[in-house]
Amino acid sequence: MIYGQWALALNLLTVGILAFIVANLFVSIAFWLVKSKLQRYAVSTRKLLLWLFVLTPWLISLCVTLFFSPLFQNGSIFIWLTDFAHWHHPDIFYFGITRVYLFSLLLLFIFLYKK
Repeated sequence: MIYGQWALALNLLTVGILAFIVANLFVSIAFWLVKSKLQRYAVSTRKLLLWLFVLTPWLISLCVTLFFSPLFQNGSIFIWLTDFAHWHHPDIFYFGITRVYLFSLLLLFIFLYKK
């Protein structure tokens, strides 16, 4: 187990990675459904839509990570959301849970991709 700020950072990174994968899956499905219709639009509009498809998983991942970070847990705007989605022990990073396996796969992918 890892405790403290490192554990919080690893937990947030894992949540961000998971949000990125899920968002990327949904964006890929949406793009697959509308890709034939993109030819009807002007080049500038297509370019903007493609950038939107590319940036959406990154922005969703960033927003989800920030939502779970301690920076936004005390804001009165987010009180109703923190009742819906919250952590019991964000400052403890367990090695025996699914998030660790996901994080390990990401690290493995990064090291293999670099070569």
